[in-house]
Amino acid sequence: MKTFVGLLILVSALFPCTAGADFAYDWVLPVSAGGGAAVAEDPGADYPTRGAGATATYSMKVAISMPAGTAGAKPTVLQPSNTKFSPCVTGKVDAATFTLTYNAGSPADKDVYLLIFEPAADGVTTPKFCAMKKGTLTTPVGFIPRLTASAIVAATDIYLEMADNPGGTITETFLGGSILLDGVRTGTWQIIGIVADSTTVNFNDPTTWTAWDSATIMVGMPWTGTGAFAACQ
Repeated sequence: MKTFVGLLILVSALFPCTAGADFAYDWVLPVSAGGGAAVAEDPGADYPTRGAGATATYSMKVAISMPAGTAGAKPTVLQPSNTKFSPCVTGKVDAATFTLTYNAGSPADKDVYLLIFEPAADGVTTPKFCAMKKGTLTTPVGFIPRLTASAIVAATDIYLEMADNPGGTITETFLGGSILLDGVRTGTWQIIGIVADSTTVNFNDPTTWTAWDSATIMVGMPWTGTGAFAACQ
């Protein structure tokens, strides 16, 4: 059994969301600014202002994988197979890798949101959501716990802001590698990526999301256990 402080990137990262406080289907939509036909850019022209005259095939894809050698890498025929699953067994490391592939415009004219959702949380004392914020060379990744979807602040709880997005299709591994699950509450968790306009997005109305995807991981069991099964070991 290993208890890694690394997933204090999930216990106080993914799951700072576990602290109190206020804290897959995917689709692609081809669009062009103003609803008209896409206009080819002049290679010699000045690069357009971010968000102005952008054309894109907006997209979002979230994928979960279990690294080789971890407890969930090779589930037995008696364990769940339709959902990514880590059994939280003694003697093996429980860990998962989250990969994001998204396009918020070329140049970017939408914002990108990354949310961690715990369906079993009560949304009163335990936050249901944790909003991620991308870090920089000198600032850490941000983890913002929010009790409910209505409490998510569209203007500030952004993973990658339009102004900081180089544009085009981006593929990245969340937090740069696998994330340890030891110490995380057992149950089902969802990783949700959304491309949307921060001025109009409503987290209770998916018709305001330009592109989105959701991936599910089961930690130990389908719901939060009790006693020795309350957290992944």
